[in-house]
Amino acid sequence: MATTIKNSKLPGVAQRHIAEFNDDPDCEIYLRGEDPKNVSPWQQQAVDKLFTNEGLADAVTEGMKEYETNTKWGGNVYDELSNEDRSNLRKYGIAAYIALTGVVIDDLQHELILIGTTTIDGNLGEHGIAIYFKKGSWQFDTADYYCNYLGRIEDSPAGR
Repeated sequence: MATTIKNSKLPGVAQRHIAEFNDDPDCEIYLRGEDPKNVSPWQQQAVDKLFTNEGLADAVTEGMKEYETNTKWGGNVYDELSNEDRSNLRKYGIAAYIALTGVVIDDLQHELILIGTTTIDGNLGEHGIAIYFKKGSWQFDTADYYCNYLGRIEDSPAGR
């Protein structure tokens, strides 16, 4: 099951992206489960958590903390950004600058993935953003994480 929604309709994300670039990108929301016509209780719980109040923004903010504080990713408190951009990130938060291009709620793999991009940080713009829920917390990776996920489900019996 899939649907498309504009980022402006997603709570707490992409507001600064939309305002600064006059661009309201689409976000594809994918629900994968045993019955493609019905939403499972697990999927409904994920939908409720992400799409009410600031659930998406909270997930993005939590996942991006790893990027912001770990030199592995090059984020390192955004020290490569201009003073103005760093100030804006402190003022508005990173979620306001991330446009989500996809949300995956996979009941078969019990996988939640947020796929996004941003123009405020060239490193993130180049490598993409994948924020995924694992072991009770939201974690950061590049878009390669999502590509690897797609490969895993293509190779699984349920993905064929």
